[in-house]
Amino acid sequence: MQIVNCLAENMTPLAVWVSNYLKQTLGLALNLSQEDYATRRQSLLEGQVSLGFMCGLLYTMFKDQHQAPLEPLVAPVSLCHKAPIYYSYVIVTKEHRAKHFNDLKSLVFCINEQESFSGCQIVRYHLAKLGQSGFFSNVIESGSHLQSIQRVLNKKADSAAIDHTLYEYWAKQNPSAASNLRIIERLGPFPMPPLVISKHVPELLKQQIQIALLEMPKELLKAFDMLEFQNVTNQSYDPIREAAKLGNKATLT
Repeated sequence: MQIVNCLAENMTPLAVWVSNYLKQTLGLALNLSQEDYATRRQSLLEGQVSLGFMCGLLYTMFKDQHQAPLEPLVAPVSLCHKAPIYYSYVIVTKEHRAKHFNDLKSLVFCINEQESFSGCQIVRYHLAKLGQSGFFSNVIESGSHLQSIQRVLNKKADSAAIDHTLYEYWAKQNPSAASNLRIIERLGPFPMPPLVISKHVPELLKQQIQIALLEMPKELLKAFDMLEFQNVTNQSYDPIREAAKLGNKATLT
């Protein structure tokens, strides 16, 4: 059996810990996939791997449009929110003139990838709520949240939207660089990206995995700034479905 991480880099240590924990508690031969991102994602979407962390938007897209053989099992709860929710932080450099999201009009924005909810589609949703479209002068694509942060620090872009769990993880490791950034908007909350399980996993084993994760000692998760795992279902991601539908009415440029 394999587990994959199709989220930002900060979730890889948690995926490793989940793998080791399930080995210890259930005796599962569960290994972390070391394939490239595209291969990991495709293997997960096709149900070729047993477990995986993935973007909530990507899950809903492939579940609804392609009937991917996956279902949400649990989602992590961050220490700072105590519910399976997360935000996107809209960031600028410390000296940037922007104080609020509206100050970014006609400036350059950085996204990590088009299919990312926290790094792209949540911004389209926010613009649609504001009745705005074609808001930015230009949008550049970085490929990852970490690269988006660097684009802002290097002033290649005025701003970017960053998954708050990744941002907090990065800021702790890079306090000096983080001191050169400001958060001017917090978009959300939305359901935390799920740990999904393949429908090819037998029902009894699925239940055993879910129970084991729900009962994971909280002290084990504090190292990852997580409080616990909570149960989630397909319907838990309806807010992302609705946000994506509304966001389709707005363009970034």
